[in-house]
Amino acid sequence: MFDKFYKKVFFLIFLVFLSQSLLFSEEELNYSIQLVVFDSLKSAEDYVKNIEDAGYSPLLIQQKYSWYHIYFGVFDYYVDALLYKQNIPTEISEEPTIVNAWNVNWPEDKKSQPIKGVLPSVFAIASTSATEWQDYFLDTDPVYKKCEEFVNNSPTSDEYGTYLEEQIKNCSETNPLYGYLLTRRGIYLLLKAQYDEALKCFEPICKGTVPARKVDRIKAMKRVAWIEHRKGNRVKAYQAYHEIERCSRSELVKAQCRAEIAGLLLELSECDKGSLKETREYCQKIKQNWGDSCEKEFSIISLVEIETYMKEIDYPMMLDYSKALVSFINNKEDCRREWLVAMCYIGDALVLTQKSDDAEYYYNSILATKDKGYEQFEKFDPYLCSELGLARIARIRKDYEKAKSYYEDVIFKGAGKKEKNIAEIELKWLMKSINNE
Repeated sequence: MFDKFYKKVFFLIFLVFLSQSLLFSEEELNYSIQLVVFDSLKSAEDYVKNIEDAGYSPLLIQQKYSWYHIYFGVFDYYVDALLYKQNIPTEISEEPTIVNAWNVNWPEDKKSQPIKGVLPSVFAIASTSATEWQDYFLDTDPVYKKCEEFVNNSPTSDEYGTYLEEQIKNCSETNPLYGYLLTRRGIYLLLKAQYDEALKCFEPICKGTVPARKVDRIKAMKRVAWIEHRKGNRVKAYQAYHEIERCSRSELVKAQCRAEIAGLLLELSECDKGSLKETREYCQKIKQNWGDSCEKEFSIISLVEIETYMKEIDYPMMLDYSKALVSFINNKEDCRREWLVAMCYIGDALVLTQKSDDAEYYYNSILATKDKGYEQFEKFDPYLCSELGLARIARIRKDYEKAKSYYEDVIFKGAGKKEKNIAEIELKWLMKSINNE
């Protein structure tokens, strides 16, 4: 049986779930941009013609009482609407707004039209396909070989950094080796967390102003997108990954971009720039057309999909999809990081659906792999998560000493991690509960 604390927790969860159910509907997944409102049809028609002449469509004039509202496009994702809203040439002082598309009477023929318009590109080179980029061969160059030795043996050493600086100074900007050296210098600085300096190295590669191998251009573009995400520029990172996905011809690169886009959609939904439903729909759409390769990226997208159920307090769906992912991963060695998270999600979902006896197996299975050196996500520690889960199970069973021991262990091991903060809070609740009995 659950103690009083857990009964209160589940009651609060129910209230949150109920409020979300009332606030959101399936129809809210589509968005339009309201550009402006006029008091005459002639003014509205003239304005629409100007915007269409600038290359934007579809546009719609909708009369509401004596006013004429002008709308642009039907977007599946809020962030896409946001990108156009920030860049469409309105030529008036009124700020465009993003609205629910179900409030707009879009004719079916216009509603299904593809969005057309001009967006400033993150990467100038992305306006063309990678198949059109000139390529170069550097494998026999002694400077290239020396750099690759550093990359394989000491990628952050001061000696390597100095060597790169010297070679860049001595290399002609018309030599394709120059593009390679700039890319390597940018990655070196990125690993040193000198992000602004790294971006300066990547910029000419991404603009196409210096010769570079195709692989180096894609490497530079991916790092720029990663840095923008790291700096909190999620909308720009989202656009960057889309551009890389469109211009790359590598299935692996495309899969990596789609996994990043899924994660960004989830993050954007948490700061009112999207929804969990549209994030989940993106994941499901991408997974439907997935091939047999890139299983790691498929697993990452599946985890994002699972998180949408978790955040909607839909624990039965969270449990089912987590079990399905564990079954898919099976013994795939390159997906162990994703397997650990999915196993934690199964344990958590079981605890939250009052099946703590079953959950114990999953947490202990995770802890049994602790010495195997599996890769982990930066912001998720599956081992501390498992100990937290076991602490909660012990608390449910009223084995308070065991629960206290698990909490203290997480606090001791979890310096700088979110699991430590959670353990400290729950331990205080535990001690208060003990004192009140």
